[in-house]
Amino acid sequence: ERRQLRPGFGDWLLPMAFSASGMGLFFYLLHENLEANKQIPLPLSERAVWLFMSMQHLISLGLLIVFLTLCCALVYLSYRQWHADRAMRGLNTELQNQLAREKHMIESLPLHIWTADANGLLDYVSPQALQFFGLAEKELLATGWNKVVHPEDLPAVTERWKESVALCIPYRVDFRLRRSDGKFLPFSG
Repeated sequence: ERRQLRPGFGDWLLPMAFSASGMGLFFYLLHENLEANKQIPLPLSERAVWLFMSMQHLISLGLLIVFLTLCCALVYLSYRQWHADRAMRGLNTELQNQLAREKHMIESLPLHIWTADANGLLDYVSPQALQFFGLAEKELLATGWNKVVHPEDLPAVTERWKESVALCIPYRVDFRLRRSDGKFLPFSG
């Protein structure tokens, strides 16, 4: 998933500094232009025309400064987004490697391990448990585990499981599970 960065105050410091220096230059040139206008020995109407013509250049300069500031901000924010995407790719790779190591460790233990999601549906069954039950993973996932619980134990086990999921409390119950040869063996879960 691509993470979007929202620009903060610090992200605008570089473009704002560029803009401030550019605007400073703009106002300096405006001031110089006005001072030069006062010293021109022309009638007032002709000085106004000269001032208007020279102001057009200054306005163009101001617009150029604003445009360059926006370009600078865009480049800077694009770089920040690229850097964040690169960091996220590194984290995703590291997380996938860690998950692969943990899965390998879990699958090398001589235990029957299964996990469930927040709704109480099984989402993982270890190879040792699959071998013990003699069933495919698809047959045990979700609520398929019900078919390996002894019929006499099933109501109490199911009720305790639902309570455990609903209240987010540890699941503790004794029950019998059917092995691949059909024999039921006692377990504590």
